[in-house]
Amino acid sequence: MTVLYEVRDGDTVLAGDIRELSTAFAVAREAGRGDVWEISEDGGETNVTAGMLERERVEVVFRLTGGELHDRHPKFPDEWDDVFAYWYEGTPEYAEDLDDTDCRTAVVDCLYGFPDVPEGWEQVAAFSSSGETQCLCEGGEPECPLCEGDGTVYLGDGWHEVVYRRVEKSEEPECVVCPACGGAGLFLLGKLGNRNHFRCRNCAAECSMEVGL
Repeated sequence: MTVLYEVRDGDTVLAGDIRELSTAFAVAREAGRGDVWEISEDGGETNVTAGMLERERVEVVFRLTGGELHDRHPKFPDEWDDVFAYWYEGTPEYAEDLDDTDCRTAVVDCLYGFPDVPEGWEQVAAFSSSGETQCLCEGGEPECPLCEGDGTVYLGDGWHEVVYRRVEKSEEPECVVCPACGGAGLFLLGKLGNRNHFRCRNCAAECSMEVGL
C-alpha cells in the first residue's frame, strides 16, 4: 500500500505528497509548526506527531515495549500527568537490588540537569543510558520512522531512568543549610544507614548528614 505524508498546521497544508516520514518531520521542524499526517492509499489519515515518534523511541531504547509507560487517562488524572512525559510504576528490571516499594521511574532527558523532585516524593536512584539501541527493523527498512533507515534508534545524550519513592508528609526532609554555599534549599536524594544524602538546589553540591542533625 502506498503511503504519503503531509505537514499541516490546522487546516492549512504546509507541504504534501512527501514520500519519506523523516523528510516530513524535517519539513515540520524547519517550519517550526505543524503536525505530520500519514495518508494511506485507501484515503485513511493518521496524525503522526513528533511526540508520538519520540515515545516509540523511548519505548525501544529503554526496552519498555510491553505497555509499561503510563498513558494519561481522561477520566482518572494522575498527579504525574503534567510532571513527566514518560514514566512507569516500579523500578527498572535491571535494578534488582533496589526496593521498588512505592516507587515510580521517570524516563527523562537530563542533559542539562536533573528535574525537580515532585512534591511528596524523594529521588532514590538514577541510571544513565547511551540513548541508542538497535532498531526493531535491524536496518532492513529504508523508510523506518524510528531509525530513518540506518538501523539505530537514537534519542540523544543525557537520557536517564530516574527512580522516585513516595514519602509520607512526616518523612519529608526539613530545609537545611548547604555546607558548601550556605544557602537554604537542600533536597533529599536518598538514605544510607543513619545518614541522609542531599543535593543543593542553589549550587548543586552534594553532602551527607547524620539523621537528626
